[in-house]
Amino acid sequence: ADTLLRTGQSVAEYRILHPDSGTRWILDRKTILYDEQGNPTSIGGVATDITERKRAEEASRASEARLQSLADNSFEGLSFSEAGVIVDANDQLGDAFGYARQDLIGKHLMDLVAPESRDLVRSTLGTDVVGPYEFVGLRRDGTTFYAEVRARLVDIGGRKLRVRAISDITERKSAEVELQRNEEWLQAILNTSRDGVVVEKSGTIVYANLAFARIFGYEHPDELIGQHASVVQAPEDRGRILYYATKRSQGTSMPDVYEFRGIRKDGKLVDLEASVSAARLAGEEHIVTAVRDLTERKLLQKQVVEAQKMESIGTLAGGIAHDFNNILGIILGHATLLERLAHEPQKWSRSVEAINTATSRGASLVRQLLTFARKADLSMGPVYISDLLKELKRLLEETFPKSVTISVNLKQDLPPVVADSTQLHQVFLNLCVNARDAMMPKGGTLTLLTRLVSGSQVNERFGRAGASEYVQVDVGDTGTGMDEGTLKRIFEPFFTTKEKGKGTGLGLSTVFGIVEGHRGFVDVKSELGKGTVFHVFLPASAREVMRKEFAKPLEPEQRGKGETILLIEDEQILQDLAATLLAETGYHVLTAADGEVGLEIFSGNPKGIALVLTDLGLPKLGGEELVEQLLRVNPKAKILMASGFVEPDVKSRMLRLGAKDFIQKPYAPTEMVQKIRLALDAP
Repeated sequence: ADTLLRTGQSVAEYRILHPDSGTRWILDRKTILYDEQGNPTSIGGVATDITERKRAEEASRASEARLQSLADNSFEGLSFSEAGVIVDANDQLGDAFGYARQDLIGKHLMDLVAPESRDLVRSTLGTDVVGPYEFVGLRRDGTTFYAEVRARLVDIGGRKLRVRAISDITERKSAEVELQRNEEWLQAILNTSRDGVVVEKSGTIVYANLAFARIFGYEHPDELIGQHASVVQAPEDRGRILYYATKRSQGTSMPDVYEFRGIRKDGKLVDLEASVSAARLAGEEHIVTAVRDLTERKLLQKQVVEAQKMESIGTLAGGIAHDFNNILGIILGHATLLERLAHEPQKWSRSVEAINTATSRGASLVRQLLTFARKADLSMGPVYISDLLKELKRLLEETFPKSVTISVNLKQDLPPVVADSTQLHQVFLNLCVNARDAMMPKGGTLTLLTRLVSGSQVNERFGRAGASEYVQVDVGDTGTGMDEGTLKRIFEPFFTTKEKGKGTGLGLSTVFGIVEGHRGFVDVKSELGKGTVFHVFLPASAREVMRKEFAKPLEPEQRGKGETILLIEDEQILQDLAATLLAETGYHVLTAADGEVGLEIFSGNPKGIALVLTDLGLPKLGGEELVEQLLRVNPKAKILMASGFVEPDVKSRMLRLGAKDFIQKPYAPTEMVQKIRLALDAP
């Protein structure tokens, strides 16, 4: 009213109570009306219902209050800008950039951006929705930090403002840099490692390092990513590795370290060792395998085994020489008697029989020595341990001093073990030689014992037995025994208790390596003054495995049918002997003393000669080359090779070339005529 009287106008807002709609807001405008003389005559006015407007204003104020509350309590810095100029901000933004909140008002956003990020930020200023993206922020004191921003265009009180949420991500970036650095270091370590590392998920390769790729002949690990792990496993080992993986996934304990053969990209095989472990990566189960190339180790082991073979044979040399002198004495003596006993048939026959027996004994000794000393690749097959030890016993009885008594207790119905027989010969020869040395010079008793034990018994002893049954071999002696300190070191390479110059210290380490390579176990029990017993455990094969026949049984002697045989032998006495034997058996025999003459004879009548029997070591044209030349003349030629000893790889190569069989020298008449007959009758 005062305002109206004083100014002649008034505006007021007030609430009324409406009978139907409750409280309403009214905008009341009043004006004093005057007559012509200027005297007030009345009051005019207009009342407007402004309830909706008031409600909108109240809602806007509440929204702004909520927005301000959110801004004030946000973990992020918030800026409200128009045309790039800050019109409002929260305290957190000021803290991040080193400003008081009020000092930010009126600043351009670009004032908060480091030079290296200004082009990036400037390109987003007019965009309605942005982010998130990272930039380098510039503090008031000139220092910089990593920031992340998200922006959106909003309407606040009728004004179009861009709200930006800015977070200091310096710690996160530092962690990311550190993580990246660690990853680079790890990758560098993995890529410089000689061991291959592969990560599998459900059998699929998801990671491989450079060494893994190179082991298998790939240029880059990416060539392997996504492929099934079996792509690098030799076919013969895939089943075993899959079995390990399946059982391991079911919770069954399986070997974590094992050997297998891998297959390279070019198809070549390589000997490897795998070390397997499970890992949870990114919340999922993976298998991590470290793979080591065993090529150099296998070569070194082979060299060590060969060196140890020579050492072992060397220890037997004296006994061998003595035994051969006895054999030669028997042959020479009885050969002399033959001239005097020509008219005494009974005594003459006994001398002939003695010569035959001595010759067989000498040939057997040579074969055993070659078995131990030969250089052979690993040839796995069923081996009957008790039979092997019987053969070893015969060699030891002929070479060990008479003061050493050899006692055996060999179980005969044992299942075979899958092994390389030559290597097992080496294992037990080494143990027996050690036992002999431990009993010298007085002598004593060497005991060989075999038995069958359960896998559970072996597992209790060693904790990682995988077979259901094991063949146990005990090699015991009544020698000096060993103390605890020696027992702890006996399997170390180059450790020896022998005098200087009498042992390399490789014998027992070779035993350990061979037994472990056959998935077996070895331990020892010994006491000073009470002797020593070595226990060797080898996995037994299934009982249904039958004895492997390496040669077809000889049938009763069969006579020739007049076929022509070319005999090529450079030793004249042996040539005469074999030619006479073959002629008496019913064959027509042509002879040659060297490879060139033999080839010339064969070339003159390739279809008329039914079979060629040739020595492997010939002058002028060696046996291998001769076989090739003979087969060029007649690809269907039947050829038998004869030799006192032939390397396994040479023998395999000759058989692949086309040789039908081998005859062991010295010639055993029955074996020779039988193998000739079998070859001639074969298609």
